[in-house]
Amino acid sequence: MPNMRLVPVWIHLFMSWCSNENPCLILDTLFQAQLTRALAEPVEALLDSASEDTWPAIRKLLQRETKTAVLGLESAVSSFELDEATEKELLAKLEKHGKSVVESKAKEEAGRVLIRMKDR
Repeated sequence: MPNMRLVPVWIHLFMSWCSNENPCLILDTLFQAQLTRALAEPVEALLDSASEDTWPAIRKLLQRETKTAVLGLESAVSSFELDEATEKELLAKLEKHGKSVVESKAKEEAGRVLIRMKDR
């Protein structure tokens, strides 16, 4: 059972609600969703504005939001008895997910640009 002082309250409530589920799967899903929410709209807005600072701004946003999500996941994972390899795997998967969100938004924007070009 996790040390309750270290686990944020919302994670404890959610984990108790899903007591029969794998904590790794639940934490992975929660933090991936959090990272997606933090990245999707800002990245889309940056791509829509398309200036010379777009990609540096997206990289900075990706680094900041990924770091925030990784720190949150590390804090949550530390409350559970997971081996180091599993913990590293979860963290790496979360970092990869952040990059895939940015890639997905870039592909969407490229598709929209192509459609606009064809319409002209």
